[in-house]
Amino acid sequence: MKKTVKLKAATLLLAAVITAASGSVSAMAAQTASAPSGEEIHVEQSKDVYDNFEYIVDHDRGIASIVKYIGSDSDVRIPSTIEGVSVRHIGTNAFRFCNTLVNVYMPDTVETMDSFIFSNCDNLETVELSNSLREMWQYIFNSCPKLKKISLPESLTYLEHWTFQFCGSLEEVYIPSSITDIKDDELMFCSNVTIKGHKGSAAEQFANKKGIPFVDVSSSTTDNNDSKYFGDLDDDEQITANDALMTLRLSADMSELTPEQKKLADIDGDGSVTANDALAILRYSVGLGNVDSIGKPLTA
Repeated sequence: MKKTVKLKAATLLLAAVITAASGSVSAMAAQTASAPSGEEIHVEQSKDVYDNFEYIVDHDRGIASIVKYIGSDSDVRIPSTIEGVSVRHIGTNAFRFCNTLVNVYMPDTVETMDSFIFSNCDNLETVELSNSLREMWQYIFNSCPKLKKISLPESLTYLEHWTFQFCGSLEEVYIPSSITDIKDDELMFCSNVTIKGHKGSAAEQFANKKGIPFVDVSSSTTDNNDSKYFGDLDDDEQITANDALMTLRLSADMSELTPEQKKLADIDGDGSVTANDALAILRYSVGLGNVDSIGKPLTA
């Protein structure tokens, strides 16, 4: 009972500071879609919505597919499971023309992405891709004028055509050495971009061929290994009410976070994540208090 009362009090305080910071995600359902293997997903004759995602599920193959995002949040975290099934696929046009979208966080369960997924998202700035991603089809980030930087995962081995076409604000792309096939049109009309990668890789050869600045990261770490800071669960380099809400949901067993995020949320260092940790982050975010650990780097 005491835990329930504390949770309700924390929730009310969060609501007083922010009206909608949940970063909820959404999806649209269809009859069929491509599976990670390229097979057709056989849907169990139902269309459902989960947290603003319309989706389809093939229970026989163990594949959940996000078909359409129907929300209006700026920060969107794609769920890792729906109906107990791993979200492994994102369908064509799933986020296309979502002009409220700024930041997207993709779970490591996702293996394939169809074409045009983030195309024409006018305010999209960052996307954290799945570390299990094996396939990305054409025009994934076509015409995203505010996209600033992105790190491609080591699980990819090739890029389809026109991945970043017309991304005029794109400043930085990390291309791992695992990617050996890069099409000539990948960075068309991206005049300010710098490629980060490893010496002798296809990324360096592509950069030299196209006259694009190249930074060798062979002796350093990539963006995927940047320092993390206590209280910054969404990794946007800010401590905000959204971080507090993520902590609150974790304390109430309402969401799943990575082991690293759980460490970042344990502000008082007692080995568990509670509503008190969420309140500490919230107070810090609005200038009402300070805890020494908040904002400090997480060490291994």
